[in-house]
Amino acid sequence: MFLNWDVGIIFIIDILIAIGLISSYIYFLFFQKEKPSPDELPPALLLNRSIQAWWLWFIRPLEKNLLKKEVHPNTLGLVSFLTTAFSFFCFSLGWFVFGGWCILLGASFNIFNKRISKKLGLSTQNQLFLNSHLELFGEALMFLGILDYYANTLFFYVIFVAFLSSILIYFSKIREEVLGITTKLHLLSHFERTFWIGLTSILSPCVSALANTFFPMSNTWLSSVGITIVAILGTYSCYQWFDSVYKKLK
Repeated sequence: MFLNWDVGIIFIIDILIAIGLISSYIYFLFFQKEKPSPDELPPALLLNRSIQAWWLWFIRPLEKNLLKKEVHPNTLGLVSFLTTAFSFFCFSLGWFVFGGWCILLGASFNIFNKRISKKLGLSTQNQLFLNSHLELFGEALMFLGILDYYANTLFFYVIFVAFLSSILIYFSKIREEVLGITTKLHLLSHFERTFWIGLTSILSPCVSALANTFFPMSNTWLSSVGITIVAILGTYSCYQWFDSVYKKLK
C-alpha cells in the first residue's frame, strides 16, 4: 500500500500540494504586485523568468527568518547537501515523490546559502569552495539513486548522460576561470537540473493516475521526461561551451 502511489493518503497529499503550488503561481502572476527584481534572477536556460521570480517570492519569508537569526551559510550548505543526499534512498527505493521534495528543498537551501552569504558579507573563497563541493556531491548522490532504480534498463544510459553532462558543466565553469575565458553562455545550472527533476518526480504519480484512465502509464513516466530533458539540454550546454572555448583558443 505504501508503495502504491495511485491510492491512499500519500497520493491525496501529493495532489493537494500540487494544487497549492499551482494556485500560488497563478496568484503570483496575476495578483502579486511586489515581485523580485530582475537583477535577482540568474541567467537560465530551462527556467522561465516568471518561475524563477515566483520561487524567490515563495521562499522569501523563510529567507527573511534565516537572515534575522543570522544562520551561517555553511550550515545552510550542509543542510542542502544532507537533504539532497537523502534523495538517494528515496529514488533508489522508488519513492519518487519524496525524492522530488528532497531535491527541491535541497536546491532551495542552496539558494538561501548563496543569497544570505552575500547579504551578510560572508561570501569568501573558502565558503564558496566548500559549498560548491557539497553541491556537487549532493547532486551525484541524487543521480546515483535514480541510476540504482533504473539499473538493468535502457533508460539507465539516459540518466548516465544527464549525470555526466552535470559533471562536465561543473568542469566547464572551472576551466573558464583557469583559462581566463568568458563565454557568456547560459549553461544548465544546478538549480535548473534539480528543479525540473524534482518537480516532475512530484507530479509524476498525479499525471500517471489521470492518464491511466485512457492508457497505461508508469508512475515515474513524467519524471523520466524531466530527466531526459536535463540530459539533452545538459549535453547541448556542454557542446556549446566546448565549441565556443575551442574557437577562442585557436
